[in-house]
Amino acid sequence: MEASPSKKMKMDNSTNIFDLPLNIVNMIFKKLSDKDKQQFAKVHPLYKTALPDQSVKPLTDIFPYFGTPSVLCPFLKYSKHCATIVLSLVQHRSPHLTSIVVHADDSDLEVVEWVLVRMKYLETLELHILGDDIEKYTQMLHKLPNLYGLKLHAKGMAKGVFPKMKKEIDIYKICLPMKKLRTFGAYGFCINCTQGVTLHSPELKTLIMNGCDISDMPILPSVKEMISSFNTFLPNEE
Repeated sequence: MEASPSKKMKMDNSTNIFDLPLNIVNMIFKKLSDKDKQQFAKVHPLYKTALPDQSVKPLTDIFPYFGTPSVLCPFLKYSKHCATIVLSLVQHRSPHLTSIVVHADDSDLEVVEWVLVRMKYLETLELHILGDDIEKYTQMLHKLPNLYGLKLHAKGMAKGVFPKMKKEIDIYKICLPMKKLRTFGAYGFCINCTQGVTLHSPELKTLIMNGCDISDMPILPSVKEMISSFNTFLPNEE
């Protein structure tokens, strides 16, 4: 028997729990157990679209509300945003973190930035750069002006191996906008300083260079401690 037009209209205009904003859904289900959250997330539209699409927005929308170890499992297995997902979960569960170590490649960078800029108490960051676009990482770091400590590791350094082809970083460009920075470390990069230029960063007291190719020593009058090891000095030929 065919349904009447009025009943069809009613069904087409019906709403359900999935039509509510995620923050409201979170308030309703915040006392659910991890197992119950897992079951709910499996049928939630954001979860269903995030898994095949590996889309950034659904991941950032769903995990602050439904992120549990059990729910994370399929994403950690299939998604290229593994580090990002864990970051989002950490930021939600531990909002007062002051220090964090992050491994990020170019595909993770958008959400890594999204999480880091929301960590209000973040003071020290150890960033392992697995991607190639150093300029994008530099732009992200400049959105974290309150950092006291920053250590950058080149790709491969996580395994204790110095990369043969080192990416070039500009210490001046990175550090100058970061007015509160006290410690800066570079591991496995090519450091090419502009000759004769002084970095006026009065708070910067400690410089660490490890496994780097150095064309010229940076001029840092405020630095009181310099840690340098396994570096290669390659002066520019004039």
